[in-house]
Amino acid sequence: MPDLFFPSEMQDLTKSGMSDQEIPKADLMYLYGIMLHPRDDVARNRLGQGVVAEYVVGRLNELKEISERVKVDADVALSLADAPKLHSELYSAVDGAGFAGAVSGLILGWIVFRHERPDTRASASLRGAFRMVETACIKERIRGGTVDNLRRNVWPAFRPAAHLWAAFQIWTDKFSSGELGTAQGLYVFLMMSEWFRLKGEACIPQRSNAPILDANETWKVRPGISREWPTCDLQCGNLDAWDLRIRIKKRPR
Repeated sequence: MPDLFFPSEMQDLTKSGMSDQEIPKADLMYLYGIMLHPRDDVARNRLGQGVVAEYVVGRLNELKEISERVKVDADVALSLADAPKLHSELYSAVDGAGFAGAVSGLILGWIVFRHERPDTRASASLRGAFRMVETACIKERIRGGTVDNLRRNVWPAFRPAAHLWAAFQIWTDKFSSGELGTAQGLYVFLMMSEWFRLKGEACIPQRSNAPILDANETWKVRPGISREWPTCDLQCGNLDAWDLRIRIKKRPR
């Protein structure tokens, strides 16, 4: 039952030179690490190092504009030696997990919102969601979208963070990317992701004996924090919003 512990909760980031505007961005990078590698602690830590290295390099460059010589601790210099490699790994992870992560969010939203409505509840199943994705991928010649690959690899790998990807799907449709890097934006995003998590952990499709999400593996906001939040209720008036086939048709060419 992994809990989210954001960098700003674990240490005073202002002592590292971060401003109040930069701190939510550091928390967001931590969240992206979980979304990209929900089951891989080592890869997630590497991404975290890459983000920190990029931040420190940026700060050093700013100082170099003020002073010709900038002295840094030997340990810091050693840690920055891998900065280009870590930076490359960060963007490679985004490219590699972008499709699988986004698909996991669509699968969860597709099932949850169909299960919410009596007239579509019978069609709300993993198998139905997998077929929806496969049909879209075959038509658009997108690799990795077969039912077998989704069932064996994509869904199991990203299921612990599927609720975060589902919330991200809504965010990219309704809000600007810049807003997500603010304290208020991150707060709203986490409320939406918790709604999807709770719905997924309670959603048991027909002819199934287990919920869509496993409460023992999903990343979650600690109850001591989320219980103080106002009630969040998401509704979907257009189920096509979670259909990859239709989303592809509507995307800009």
